[in-house]
Amino acid sequence: MTVLIAGGGIAGLALALTCHEIGVPFQVFESVAQIKPLGVGINLQPSAVRELADMGLLPHLDEIGVRTRDYGMYTKRGLHIWTEDRGTWAGYRWPQYSVHRGRLHMLLLQALHERAGTGCVCTAAGPPPASATRAARQCSTCAMPPGSSAASVAPS
Repeated sequence: MTVLIAGGGIAGLALALTCHEIGVPFQVFESVAQIKPLGVGINLQPSAVRELADMGLLPHLDEIGVRTRDYGMYTKRGLHIWTEDRGTWAGYRWPQYSVHRGRLHMLLLQALHERAGTGCVCTAAGPPPASATRAARQCSTCAMPPGSSAASVAPS
C-alpha cells in the first residue's frame, strides 16, 4: 500500500518525511507546477520543533530562523504591557523559532529530496483542462497518468 499525500505544503512534506523515516511507501501530489518559498513569518512552537528535531532538522532551523526568547505586548507608544518567555526560556525542552514560512517549506522539500529522491513529489498534479490530451494529463514530475494504480507509484 502506498500513502497518497494531497498537497506539498509544510504538513504534506512533514508527513512524507515521516513516512520515509518509518519505511512506509508514499507519493506527494502538489497542484502547483513549481514549489516556491512563499509566505511570511511564522512561529514554530516547541511541540512542532520537537517533531522537526526528531526528523534531524533542528540544526537547520538555526540557519533559517531565530530562537524566540520572549513574546511581548506594547502600547502604540512603546510602553511595556506584558512579556512572556518562550521555548527553552519558558522551561520547554525545545526552543520556539520565528522563521519565514517559505524558508521552512524549502528546508522540508530539500530534506525530502535528499532522503527520498525527487520523484516522490509530483508537481502540477491538479485536474487538467477538459481539452487536454491524455498525454498532457499525466503528472509532470512522476509521469503518472490518470487512472494509474497508486500501488505502482513509489518514491525513488
